[in-house]
Amino acid sequence: MNDQLLFHHTLHHSPIGMAVLNLEGQILQANDVLCKMVGYTEKELFLLSSDTITHPGDLYLDTYYLGKFLNEDINECQFQKRLFHKNGQMINVLINVSLVRNEKQQPFLFVSQIQDITKQLKNEEIRRITESRLNHFLDSISDAFLAVDHQCRYTYINKEAERFLNCPREEMIGKVMWEFFPDEINSIFYDQFYRALINKAPVKFEKVYALTETWIEVRIYPSDDGASIYFSDITERKKIEKELRDSEERYRTFVESSADAILVCSCDERLVFINEAGINLLGVYHKSEVIGLPVDQFFLPEDLADFKEKFRSILLNSPFQNPIVVKLLRPDGSIVEVEATCATITYNGQKSIQCIARDVTERNRLDQHVRKSEKLSLVGELAAGVAHEVRNPLTSIKGFLQFTQNLKEYKEEYVEIMLQELERVETIIYEFLTLAKPSETLVFSEHDLELLLTQVVTLQETQAIMKNIEIKTKFSKVPLISCHPNQLKQVFVNIIQNAIEATPAKGIVTVQIDLINVDMVGVTVIDNGCGIAKDRISRLGEPFYSNKEKGTGLGLMVSHKIIENHKGSILFQSEEGKGTIVKILLPLHPCKSS
Repeated sequence: MNDQLLFHHTLHHSPIGMAVLNLEGQILQANDVLCKMVGYTEKELFLLSSDTITHPGDLYLDTYYLGKFLNEDINECQFQKRLFHKNGQMINVLINVSLVRNEKQQPFLFVSQIQDITKQLKNEEIRRITESRLNHFLDSISDAFLAVDHQCRYTYINKEAERFLNCPREEMIGKVMWEFFPDEINSIFYDQFYRALINKAPVKFEKVYALTETWIEVRIYPSDDGASIYFSDITERKKIEKELRDSEERYRTFVESSADAILVCSCDERLVFINEAGINLLGVYHKSEVIGLPVDQFFLPEDLADFKEKFRSILLNSPFQNPIVVKLLRPDGSIVEVEATCATITYNGQKSIQCIARDVTERNRLDQHVRKSEKLSLVGELAAGVAHEVRNPLTSIKGFLQFTQNLKEYKEEYVEIMLQELERVETIIYEFLTLAKPSETLVFSEHDLELLLTQVVTLQETQAIMKNIEIKTKFSKVPLISCHPNQLKQVFVNIIQNAIEATPAKGIVTVQIDLINVDMVGVTVIDNGCGIAKDRISRLGEPFYSNKEKGTGLGLMVSHKIIENHKGSILFQSEEGKGTIVKILLPLHPCKSS
């Protein structure tokens, strides 16, 4: 086969595009690969020059390399340029041009090898953009990141890793990391790094980075190219974890050593935690005897329904503001009274109820004993008071009866004195009955407070006139008040009568009515009498304690009880030598007041 046939065979069977051009750039031959590349037939290409299918921006390349061939005695070159497909689409090509000389070694023809690199360039651009974006992302993350190849040479280091390692990344890229950090050889990092590579599985661990004395979390991900390594500063997290562990330890110590029983129940009403005091409270020897048991087995059958209702209420985040008192049934059959506060907590990741309980069995027994003793003491005090108060008038009556019996004659003045003493006995008995009457038997109805006070003042004016005392009234207009009229009158009589008795001749007693607010009225009685010592004001209302010579103290005690039944209050303000102010506060509707 001669050279011409060999060239023709090579041209038309080449896997890449090939063409033969004259020195003017006209195409003389083109293979099928090139024709398919540019969309023209070979005959169409014969009619075209290379300039026709070249991008205008790349025409200078043909001129430039033609000059080099003709003037610089070169025989081949390689360059990239853009061609136009017949359909107008642009193609990026890599061209290798060889100059063929004639027998006289003069330039004769060009043989061009043309490869379509459009897809390759596009992929390279995508890769470049992807790399740029990845580098930007890795530089913006808060974790330090670096990549190494299988020889442990750095191939990438982000900004955070550069800052953390305190070394310019330009100096580290391409270098073996053990050269920079020889102290890490045979460390946990060294072991875990090769473990990840050998097992081809990610690893995560924590260590102290000696150069900065900080805790770091390291994550190593092996790959075909080597390994990607992330590490982040967790010093603050470790500090918080330590504080949390210390806090938990302190809390556990507190719980275990607490004198109060602390129990935790799960949502399914089972005991999941109990401290030492709780073990003693339930009367068992070890927590293993009760952990996991349903808590309802520690309650009396009659208390179960109430317990379950309270349990559900607490689970719905409605804790009891005040301690609850329950009775617990121990395994030995004994019963203990317990005072407990309960609230929802998270225990082992689960919503639970924590109860802080205290055995109040002995305390309640002592309280009951004290209350019984107080009742007996009060009964004894009242009995002594009654005996004393009733004995005095009875002694007077007995004396006058004996005196009359001896005289054997009737004397009107003696009968009058005895009747007065009997009335005094009757008054004492009535006041005791008033104290004993339960408040719930009272029936309230609406009344005009001004009318009630006017009636009382009218009754008391006779006594005031006899002592040369003036009673003044200052009544503001107030709404009707719901009350028991006769009992309120009794209070007003007691207070106004005390004021008259404490006021000297030519003195003044003032009675006022004021509207305190939309729900409250006030009745004030003011006198300019002798006043009351400060240390005695607090004892006003005690039985058998009185400022008056023959007073029993029961009047004010009864008054307090009546006003208390009306949901009101009595206030005293006094100064010796200047007088006393008694203020009675009454709600307009006591049944609606708390």
